[in-house]
Order: sequence, then C-alpha cells, then structure tokens
Amino acid sequence: MTVLLALVGLLLGGVAGGLVGLLAGGVIGFLVGQQLDLRKRLKKLEETQSRVDEIQSWATEMKAWAQQTHAWLMRLGPSTQPAEAQPDTAAQPDAEPAPEAEPAAPPESPGVAPVVRPVASEPSTDIRAPVPGPATPAPPDASTRAPRPREPAAVDAPAPADARVASDAPTAATSRARERLSDPVSWVANWIKQWVTTGNAPVKVGVLVSLVGVGLLLREAHRRGIIELTIEVRLAAAAVFGLVLLAVGWRQRRSRPIYGVSLQGGGVAVLYLTTYAAFVVYYVVGAVPAAAAVVIVTVGAGVLSVLQDSRVLAVLGIIGGFLAPVLTYSRPDDHVYVFTFFLVLNAAIIGVAWFKTWPELNLLGFGFTFGLTFFWLVDRFEQDEWVSTQPFIALFVLMYMGLPALFAAREAPDLKTVFDGSRVPDMAFVRGAWTAPLVFGTPFAGLGLQQLAAGHTDYGLAITAAGLAVIQAALGLTMRRLGADGRQLAEAYAGLGVAFSAIAVPLALEAYFTSTVWAAQGLFLLWLGCRRDRLLALTGGAVLQVLAAVSFAQHLGESLPYPDGAWPIANQHFLGALLLAVAGLASGRLLSRRPQQGDGDQALVWTALGWGVVWWLVGGVMEIVQQLPDSSQLSAVLGFMVGSFAAGSLGARRLRWQQLESVGLLILPTLVLMLVLSLLAQSHPLDEWGWAAWPPAFAAHYLVLRRREGSFPRLAALVHTGGYWTLAALAAAEVYWQVDRVAEGVWPLAATVAAALALASATMAGRRRLAWPVAAHWRTYLLACAGPLLAVLAVVVLGAAVSHDGDPTPLLFLPVVNPLGVLIGLQLAALLAWRRLAGPQPDHPFEAIVTARWAPALAVLGLVLATVETARAVSHWMDVPWELDALWDATELQTSLSILWAVIGLSGMVAGVRMARRAVWVAGASWMAVVVVKLFLVDLSSLTALGRVVSFIVVGVLLLIVGYLAPVPPAAAEDSEDSQPV
Repeated sequence: MTVLLALVGLLLGGVAGGLVGLLAGGVIGFLVGQQLDLRKRLKKLEETQSRVDEIQSWATEMKAWAQQTHAWLMRLGPSTQPAEAQPDTAAQPDAEPAPEAEPAAPPESPGVAPVVRPVASEPSTDIRAPVPGPATPAPPDASTRAPRPREPAAVDAPAPADARVASDAPTAATSRARERLSDPVSWVANWIKQWVTTGNAPVKVGVLVSLVGVGLLLREAHRRGIIELTIEVRLAAAAVFGLVLLAVGWRQRRSRPIYGVSLQGGGVAVLYLTTYAAFVVYYVVGAVPAAAAVVIVTVGAGVLSVLQDSRVLAVLGIIGGFLAPVLTYSRPDDHVYVFTFFLVLNAAIIGVAWFKTWPELNLLGFGFTFGLTFFWLVDRFEQDEWVSTQPFIALFVLMYMGLPALFAAREAPDLKTVFDGSRVPDMAFVRGAWTAPLVFGTPFAGLGLQQLAAGHTDYGLAITAAGLAVIQAALGLTMRRLGADGRQLAEAYAGLGVAFSAIAVPLALEAYFTSTVWAAQGLFLLWLGCRRDRLLALTGGAVLQVLAAVSFAQHLGESLPYPDGAWPIANQHFLGALLLAVAGLASGRLLSRRPQQGDGDQALVWTALGWGVVWWLVGGVMEIVQQLPDSSQLSAVLGFMVGSFAAGSLGARRLRWQQLESVGLLILPTLVLMLVLSLLAQSHPLDEWGWAAWPPAFAAHYLVLRRREGSFPRLAALVHTGGYWTLAALAAAEVYWQVDRVAEGVWPLAATVAAALALASATMAGRRRLAWPVAAHWRTYLLACAGPLLAVLAVVVLGAAVSHDGDPTPLLFLPVVNPLGVLIGLQLAALLAWRRLAGPQPDHPFEAIVTARWAPALAVLGLVLATVETARAVSHWMDVPWELDALWDATELQTSLSILWAVIGLSGMVAGVRMARRAVWVAGASWMAVVVVKLFLVDLSSLTALGRVVSFIVVGVLLLIVGYLAPVPPAAAEDSEDSQPV
C-alpha cells in the first residue's frame, strides 16, 4: 500500500509541478501510506479486542445456561411442597410452561424424611411416576457464538441493534482505540484507507491513471500533432470513451457496485476533461454549448451519485472536474472560463449536499477551489485583472460559507466537541469535524485571496473584512432560528463576525478610530461573555481592549503634543483615553456581577478596574498637562486625581460595585506624591493654586475615610496615620516658608516646630472634643501619630538647641526666655503630657519608654541644655562667634561654665540631702569634682588672671556652702529609698 500511494503521488506531483511536484508528491504518498499502515494495524488490534469481547459474552451466556440447567435438574425430583406453593412460572415470560400438577403424595410418618429418587432409577409400584417436567434447556451454540472475522460494513450503514447493545460496555483498550480515531485527521486517514483498501482498489487507481493519461494525451496531441486525426475526432473519441465508461459502470452497478461506481466516476471525469478542452483549449465548441455540457455532466454525476448512494462516484466526478482545467490550462487570460467552470462544480456540490450529507465532498471542493485559485493568483495574476476576479472569489466564499448552514438545516453538527476534550466518535462529531474547516477556514481563506487580488487598493481589504463580518452576522441570525440545534453555529458565526469587524477597523481607519472601535467591540464581547458565560468571548473582549490600548498609544506617540487650537476635553486624545477607561471600568463592573468561583475571577475584576482607572488618569493628566500652564498643573492634577478617587469610592455603593470602594485608598498615595512634587518643583506647597487644591484634597481624604473606613478595617489605621503625617509635613513646610519670608534667624525653625507642636497638642486634647477621627481611633492617633511626631520634634529641638545660635533678631537675646528656650519648655511639657496619656494603653511599642525612669535622662539633658544656653548667651552678649574653637578660647565662657557647673553640682547635693537620696547627692558631688578638675586643668592654664580669680573664688565659696548645707546623707536613708519612677 505504501509503494502504491508513493507511485500515485509521484505521478500526480509530476503532472502538477514538474520535478519539485514529483518529489513532493512521492513524499506525501509515502507518508500517507505509512499512516494507513499504522491505522490498519490499529484496526487489527481493535478487531482482536472485539473478538475477545465476543468470547467473554459467549462465556457469560454459557454460565447462564449452566445455571438454567441446574435449576431444571432440581425441579425433576419429587416436590414436598403443596401445589399452591409451587413457583408461579406464568409470571416469568422467558420460563418454560409449567407442568401439570401431580397428585398429592400420601402422608408421611412424622420424623421420616421423604425419599428423593434420581431420574434414572426404576419407579416404585406404590409411588406414581412423576409427570415429565419441562424440556432440557438447549445450551448456546458455540459454533454460532464463536467470534468470526468482521465483514466490511457499508459506509454510513446504521449499526444493528444487537451490536449497539453489545458495545455498551467496551473495554478500556477499545475505548482508547476509538478515542485515538476521533480527531479529524484520523477520520481523514481512515476514509482514505477505506477508499483504497475496500472494494476494487485497482479499478480506482486505474480510473485516476487513465484520467491523467487522457489529459496528457490531449495536451501532447495539441502541442506536437502526433495523431493525424482532426481535433474534433479526437475529442469525440475521448467523449465516447467517457460515455462507454459510464455505460459499463451503470450495467455493473448491481453485480459489482464498487467496480461500476469507479467506472462511472472515471467516465464523468473524462467528460469534464473533454468538454473543457473542446471549449478552452481547441475552441471547437462555443461558450453556450460548453456550459450546457458542463451543466449536464455535473447534474448527471450528482444524480447518479445520489441515486446509487455512492460517495465514491461523487468524489471521482468532483476530482475529475477540478483536474480537467489543470491538465489543459494553457493561457493566463482564460481565468474567467476556469473560475466559471469551478462555479458550476461548486453548484453541483451544493446540490448534492441538499440531498446527501457527504461532508468530505464539500472539503474536496473547498480545497480544490481555494487552492487552485490561490496558485493562479500567485503565479499568473495581473493587477488589471482584479475586477474580473472579484465576483468569482465572492461567490466561492459565499458558497462555502453557506454550506455549513445547509448542513445545519438538515442536521446540526457538533462543533464544540471538535475543539475540546470530549471527542466522542459519533455522527455529530463527524459532521462537526468536517464542518469546522468550512466554518472557520472559509472566511480567512477568502480574506487571504482578497489580499492577493485587491491588496493594492486603498480600502479593498477593509471592505472585504466588513463584508465578511456582515455575512457572518446574517448567518448567525439565520442559525438562531433553528433553536438549540443551530446554537453552536450561531455562536461561531457571531464570534467570527466580531473578529472580522475588528479586522476591518485598522484596515479602513486611522489608529485613533481603530482604538475606539476595538474598545467598543471588546466591551461588547466581554458583556456577551458575562451574559452567556462564554470564556472565549471574555478572552476576545479582553484581547480587543488591549489591542485598542496599543493602537491608541501608537496614536499618542505620533500626535503629541496637542496641535494649536485643540479644544479642551472635546479632542480625540482625551476622548480616546476616556473610551478606554469607560470600557475598562464597565468590564470590571460586568465581571463583578458574575458568580465569583475563585481567586481567578476576583483577579479579573481587579485587573479590569485597574485598567480603567489607569486610562482615566492618563486621559485627565494628559489633558491638564497639554491645556493648562505649567504653574497650575500640579494643583490641577492633585484636584483631578483626588476628586476622581473620592467620587469613585463614594459612588461605589450606588453602583453596587464593592471593589470600586477601594479606589479611595489611592487618595493617600496621591497626597504624598503631590506633596513631594510640590516641594521639589515649587517654592512651597500652597504656591501656584495649591491653596485652592490642598484643603479640598484633605477634606476629600477624611470624607472617604469617614464613609468607607469600615470597608477596609485592616487598613484604616494605616490610612489615618499616613494622612496625619502628610498633613503635618504640609503644615511644617508651609509655615517654614511663610515665616522665612518675613523673619530670619531662629524664627522660621521655631515657628515650624511650634506649628507641629500645636498639631500634636491638639491631637492629644482632641479625644474629648473630636469624636471622629481622634476619639474613634484614639490609640492610632496617640501612639502612631502624636507620639512619633513629638519624638521627631524632640530630636529637631535638641539638635537646634545644640547647634543653632538662636538669634532672635529683632529681639534681644535673653537666656531661657528666647525662642529656643521656650520651644524646649513646650516640647518637654508635651512629652510629659503624652507620657501620662500613653501610660494606660496596653501592649504598644513605646511601653518600655513610657514606664522607664525619665529623671536621670532629664538631669543629663538639663545639664547639656544649660551648658549650651550659657554658650549662646556668651556668644550674643560678648560678640563671640558661634564656633567651637572661638567659644572654647573665650575666658568668659570658661568662667561662666565653671560657676554654672558648680551651681548645678551644689543644687544636686542639696537636693540629695533634702530628698534623703544618697545617689542624688553622690551625683552632685561627682559633678563638683569635675568642676574642680576643670579649674586646675583648663581654667588655671588658659584663662586670664581675672578669670582664674573669679572661677576659683566662686567655686571655693560654693564648696564651703555645700559643706555647710549638704553634708553627706546617712547611708541608712538609702535603704528606705523609694524606687518609683520619676
């Protein structure tokens, strides 16, 4: 079989394409032969398994017969039951007729068991012989039940009822074998195998070879003139040869149906070839007689195939009809005749399809028609011929797009099982497997032909795609009228209509309009998918929206910046982004209304929502940047973004869209981003219309929090904290800039810290006055807002107190009561107040700080601040530069520090005595020792004479006073020392 098919492929390939076709045909024939051999082996395995199944069935019947025989033998013995207790055999339709009732046996003695005699024993004289029972059940005939080789069944012959019953429980191997044959390729290979291996294979091959030989004879006769007969005689001889084949085949249709059908197919092909050669090649007959002859031959072949219920005849006739112009084609300007000839053949295919459901005939016509048309367009087409080619391409497409609808009118195919995993090898699947290429392949094949024929025109492809979309829509509406039978075809046509309408858009419109139409189509498809729960429609809608965004981005890259005179809002840039945003948001809304089956569905909703929000922001920001001056862009963007998020979050419940509430969470990141940008690009946050944007922005932020914080309870504390810190940063930056404009020195810093302290103090005092948000979220505002803010301010104030000169210009510098001194006092008071409020709060990060003893730290801090404040006073009053070297060399500062530190040490010792705390006294005494060391190491060596005198005298007097007022407290007092934190 492989060698035979390889030879046939070599022959056909050599005729069609020369050396390349010869090689290609041989390879294809060899591969097909190998495939058929594999299928043959698979069939043998399936037949073997079927025989095993039959043997098992026969064994089961034998077992049932044995049980029946055993029951019959048991009924032959004498019964001890009364007659009325015998089983009712009349109620069993398959049981043998019940025997006549026997006379009652004489009563037996008590305790004596009845005697049961075998059948073969002699009857007793005192016991009546039993009436013969039912006949012995005949065992199943093993010779009739033994598995025999299966005879090849006729094509399309219905399976007998018993075969269907026997196949209700196929084994796993048989199921797998059938499943492997359930795909379209297997069906094609199986059909080719049956066509070659069943019936009379030599006559089929002989007819094809004879057909090729007649074609070659006519060509060579025309080219070389070897035969001296006139062309009319030669054509008449060829026609007579075809008629003889038809006659002989018709006479053999009953005795040898396969042989007769094959001869008839060859005759039809010879008549096709002769008619075409007589008209196109040799001009022997005119157009009308030739057309009439082709119609007669075509109608005759169709009638013969239908009358004899022969697919083989129809296939041979169609193959011969399509090969006729190929074998005799000579001039490139006769394409009109060729395509007209194809139209007649396709009309015959449609006529046969009306009476017989032979899908392979349709696929043959489809392949020949579009394949030969494609090769002609590639090889011999000229652009000036595109007008004459259009009607034929259109008619070809219409014919093969309508064939599936014609099939569905008779019996709807099953397209769904062709593309999913539920492939059941039944007739619905077969019709679907043969019909699917026509449904999905014809429009794309037609568009490909139009690319070759009309691709050079401006809108040829666009019009073609739009026309295909309209035709698909019309076919879809037609299929809907069939009800449930045509539902799959209707959905397929609807999907193809949307696809081709999407294809037509970029072929006819610019990028902006393309994105617009694609976005609308994508939204429509997604709505359809949500409404009918179709994954393919959902995917198509999403893909179309993504393609729309890509097209719009391409348009933006080519058209930005805005042209002069562009209208605000009513321009293609903003409206395009708006359409994409609306499509995305509407898609998210539709997806949220679907039954949510898992995290994947939720992810789709969030993705669509984010897609719509992004394009809304892109459109709005682009419009602001392109239409407004640079000075007001940041404020406008702030108002637009915050307003959009607030409106979406507040309107979510009216729209019954829970996920939309979450856009309110984007207000806080927007505030932070805009604050950073305003600090980098502007002099202060409220500059350039910031005064009009920031207050409404914060109002919207807290309004959304007030209305929607219950929707995200886990994030509420974080959002409150973020808003508080953003407000504090904004207030500090604005106060610093405003004060810095009118004052200098320490005043901008002092005002900024004072504003932040005021905010923290208001927060701590707002628990009783502000039920929301402070009282409602008291722990958050106390521990995450006010406490950390006071800590930051403490670091700032301490740093300023140590490093800043504290110039209070235009005021006179006074120790302690200068701006820095006042801030230090306020800061300390605020920290102590916060400590008192945070003490009752359980389990918080600052618990260790709150419960710790602050007194030692405050004492050290007071010493440091007193030292720096003294240095600041010396700098201002003695005009000493605020530099470390200058201050260290200043006699006034060293003398003042010796006296100050001695006073501090004296105060500590006195306090220790008064408080009966030995540790306090020791600390004061230790500091006095430091002062003495400083006197001898620093003051004695570096100070002037007057400075040394003053330092030593003052410190000495203070030590005398300490010895009088604060002697060492008794050690026993330490034992009763209270360890309460101070």
